Amino acid sequence: MVMQSLHKALAPLPLLLCVVFVTAGQVSHGRERMLSSSRSTTHAVTVGTCKFRFKDSLGGRIREHPQEDIPSATYNAEMKRPTLPKAVIVDFLCDTKGQNKYCQRFSGIGKKDGHWVQHPDPDYRAPPEANFTVREIKSSNASGATRTIDDTIGNEEDRVRYLSFCLVSPDGNVLIGGAVIDSLYGNHRSTEPEVRKLLESIEFIENR
Repeated sequence: MVMQSLHKALAPLPLLLCVVFVTAGQVSHGRERMLSSSRSTTHAVTVGTCKFRFKDSLGGRIREHPQEDIPSATYNAEMKRPTLPKAVIVDFLCDTKGQNKYCQRFSGIGKKDGHWVQHPDPDYRAPPEANFTVREIKSSNASGATRTIDDTIGNEEDRVRYLSFCLVSPDGNVLIGGAVIDSLYGNHRSTEPEVRKLLESIEFIENR
């Protein structure tokens, strides 16, 4: 499960956030609301207090989990290609604690002089070999950042690259989540362009 992968990616960060994502990943399928899609469609999604829509060009599915202790949603699009990974899977959570506080704790990033950067606190800093990167991102009515980080431990054939994101809605709610975007072994090609395209299409509709 991607939520469990996020738990692994967040291992250097505070334990509380790790527990949150493991809990969110333990979903009871009997309480899901699943929205199927055809290609080139728009999904409307509610995750806690975050209400948004995004454009889907991959023909994926959204599953909402509104009845869980921590409401979440998961997007899944299978990809027919010879390289890894074979799917784009993105998890979404929502929080209202303010962009700097939550983005910092979730992704190890913060704002400095108006720009998103790796947070200076050593508790949030990744080792150089993890290739930690931060990129700002803007959608139709929100802004935030993505960060990517590589596995540096474990079997080489199992190592992957993770992307997490943080988008702040016009109402101040914080949409966070992540995905495994690449395998670091074998025949592979990053799905970061597809994930960023999806995130850039997000439009918050909380007051509509």
